[in-house]
Amino acid sequence: MLKRITLAVLAIMMFAGLTNAQSLSSGTGRIEALANSPFIMDAATDINSNPAWNNYYQDYIFGDIGRNAVSQTELTGQYAGITFAVGKQWNLGIVLNKTEGMWNLFNSDTTATFRPAALGVNAPVVPTKLLIGYTSSNNLYLGFAPYFARYSGQLTIGNDVTKWNSSSFGLQLGVISKMNNGWIEGVAKFGMNGYKREATVGTTTTTVENSGGTEIGVNLRGWFVANKNKNIAVVPVLGFNTYSWNPTFSGTATNSSAKYTYTNFGGGVGVNVPVSNDIQIAAGLIVQYNSAKKDSTNYSNEFSDFSFPRFNVAAEWHLTEWLTGRMGYNRGVENITSKGTTTVQNVTTTVEAKETIASSSSQVISLGLGFHFDRFSLDGTVGQRLLKQGFNVITGSTGNDLFGVLSASYVFGN
Repeated sequence: MLKRITLAVLAIMMFAGLTNAQSLSSGTGRIEALANSPFIMDAATDINSNPAWNNYYQDYIFGDIGRNAVSQTELTGQYAGITFAVGKQWNLGIVLNKTEGMWNLFNSDTTATFRPAALGVNAPVVPTKLLIGYTSSNNLYLGFAPYFARYSGQLTIGNDVTKWNSSSFGLQLGVISKMNNGWIEGVAKFGMNGYKREATVGTTTTTVENSGGTEIGVNLRGWFVANKNKNIAVVPVLGFNTYSWNPTFSGTATNSSAKYTYTNFGGGVGVNVPVSNDIQIAAGLIVQYNSAKKDSTNYSNEFSDFSFPRFNVAAEWHLTEWLTGRMGYNRGVENITSKGTTTVQNVTTTVEAKETIASSSSQVISLGLGFHFDRFSLDGTVGQRLLKQGFNVITGSTGNDLFGVLSASYVFGN
């Protein structure tokens, strides 16, 4: 009976969508199905990356329903956002529960004595980002987006007190310049991430916290129409991000601290080609360099990954007025170098390894579907086991999912 009801609801939604669609598909479910292509415009991704797009995608609700089933009734990675026009030139918005920045790098080194998880410090909770946009009279879109999240906790046992807290604060400044043959966008971001544990036992207080936690990033993208008759666009992209921090301690702690630095630099160029009114293809080459370094008193570790060439191909086609199919391909060649130096009793030993390999073979090809019902869109990546095992609503199997991640959006403006 449940299967019949589910199929009936899907059929009703499909037929209900046979109207003039005014929806605007976007979100993680769409962009991941398109292999995270930087050569595709995606409303939710663009707004989160550059607040100046808040001026372009007005009166719009977007977000992710979630991914990664914790149980059969729970999903993770959920967030929601809304933009709306205020007058002719100002636009406002808010994004809730979407984690920004590089906080997760605090936990990337599982051997770090002073990483937050080892200290009982939780990541900042309930992230909130405000969107403020302004459209000037000379074809400039300007955007400003402050971001904040915080966590705190305290445990008291008799006269002993332990306090934990963490916070993330960030700013995005974005601009889009429209031209006769396209546009150029740029965004600069600055963030501060911090954590602290303060434990008082008797008359002794031990404090462990991070110093720094600063992240800086600049990203640029262009969209230049090379053939106006066919609307073919050349899309160059360029980006740089860096993040550094080091844990410090005071009191009775005896472990040495370390300094961490992470750097990412990359770019590429591609083309966006509307093959017809129903088909869009984007393809390009990407080069990327990642570096992570850890320095301590007696040792240092350094890891670098240079990826080139990396091929990124995305295709999207409207199968019907209410259904869109998507496919992406993303793979490249990686040159990996790792180096470690250890000093013991004034004797230094260095170990270095180099390897050239193909990027991960997992999810090289991604698939997705988009459903459009008037102003509403539902977009998702197709679960990896779907084609192999079939729809769970038909087979009854709980081991396969229709969607890997699911996004939703709604246009409420005129």
